[in-house]
Amino acid sequence: MKDRKMKERIFVYCTFVIIILTACAIRPTPEQMASADYGSYPDNYEDIIRNHYSKTLFDPYSAVYTFGRPQRAWNGLGGTIFGWAVCGTINAKNRFGGYVGAKPFFALIRYGKVEREYTEIMAEGLCKNIPR
Repeated sequence: MKDRKMKERIFVYCTFVIIILTACAIRPTPEQMASADYGSYPDNYEDIIRNHYSKTLFDPYSAVYTFGRPQRAWNGLGGTIFGWAVCGTINAKNRFGGYVGAKPFFALIRYGKVEREYTEIMAEGLCKNIPR
């Protein structure tokens, strides 16, 4: 019971830190937005994302994805970067051979590479205004 309460406290603390960091992200000025370099539209965005997540999934061949269309976006966590945001979900098998359920993701693609990626709670927040 004590262990569970400690995990709950850590979860609440981490969520609080994420919210604070998101709120502290510096919004680009209108001039920066107008002159931003987003990179070229990633026609192969599905392949880019599959390749990126294949390095971290236990069973990447079992992964079932949903993808939204890439939208111009920026991300201010860890320094402002412009690119193409893609929101969607991933459902893959775990070590026990069962699917874990569809988990949301946010991927910011620039020049054919995932520059920033977030899953679960952060992805849900970042994807609110980006179509899936």
